[in-house]
Amino acid sequence: MCIACKIPNGLQLQLQTPMPRIVSGKDGDEKVTFNVKGGKVYYVHGPAYPNGGVPKGYPKPPMIEGGYAITRGIPAEFWEKWAEQNKLAEYFVPPDGCEHGAIFAYPDLDDVVSAAREQEKYLTGMEPLSTDVDKNGSLTDKRIPRPLNAGMQKIAPEPYPTAEGGATSITQPA
Repeated sequence: MCIACKIPNGLQLQLQTPMPRIVSGKDGDEKVTFNVKGGKVYYVHGPAYPNGGVPKGYPKPPMIEGGYAITRGIPAEFWEKWAEQNKLAEYFVPPDGCEHGAIFAYPDLDDVVSAAREQEKYLTGMEPLSTDVDKNGSLTDKRIPRPLNAGMQKIAPEPYPTAEGGATSITQPA
């Protein structure tokens, strides 16, 4: 299988096995099922790669298409089981208007590449912040926090009553 992954640092894929356990609670012991990871681990590349100088011995960058890193050689049987176990994961579920989520697979490399290119505009929210600015000089990335006082009026202390029956401000001497 050929896997396309838009999660920056990639993923470590491993199957899970349901294991029943007895757990003590406030109402006594109860049987609960936990999922325990086990078996072979497969690593899926992500599109993150250092800009500028790459440290000596650093691996070569993966093939990247449409913002997705492509990993080849994952067994189809393993992928099918893993996809079934993770079908409700936020990164796996396709958002509205998209065919795939942040990770998907096809048996053929050409199919994965074309699907990745079709979904190039899909953003996971984990991309680097954009440094693009609008005509006013403000950053355009919606994930950048706004200043705390944006749109707020200047805060002034409220007057409090004095012994003489008048009102005074906290900042004024009594």
